[in-house]
Amino acid sequence: ALRGLLPLLSPHRHRLYINLVLLIVANGLSLLSPVVIQKTVDLVTSPASTTAGIGLPTAAVDALIPQIMWMSLIYVVVLLAFLVANYAQRVHLEVIGQDVITDLKQRCFNHVVGLSVSFFDRNPVGRLLSRVESDGEALRQFFSSVVVLIIGDALKLIGIFAILFYYSWRLTLAVLALAPIVIVLIYF
Repeated sequence: ALRGLLPLLSPHRHRLYINLVLLIVANGLSLLSPVVIQKTVDLVTSPASTTAGIGLPTAAVDALIPQIMWMSLIYVVVLLAFLVANYAQRVHLEVIGQDVITDLKQRCFNHVVGLSVSFFDRNPVGRLLSRVESDGEALRQFFSSVVVLIIGDALKLIGIFAILFYYSWRLTLAVLALAPIVIVLIYF
């Protein structure tokens, strides 16, 4: 099915590249949010802040408040940037999907118009129209949802393992050692 769609996608390849960049940016920003939260938690749970936080507010606790506010602001900015990039990527992809399906429907129309009258005697026109519409919508959903979901999840998984490897290569290897078991369980 994908081989049949590739000729329809080739005129839109530049826009697909832009969409891929938007997808990478959105996934990168979604992976950045937990890192910002981790840095904030590390800031609050550092030995200096925990000893100062036991009693009444002290200068050390008062010094943490601006840092926590900055980390909160960074988190909100990252979240808003993710929402904008994700929205732009989805809208952009939907436009591409609509253009591809329009091209496909135009090809189907041109093909149907060229068929003989005896073909229409054997096949009801309503069924043909229904088939073109429902199959076109199924292809649009496949293109704009399933394919992007698979690519996006693969990119996110690569990003997760990159961040995990950055923090602890031993933990990354332990997780990867469990991957075949998880894959077998998912398969069955």
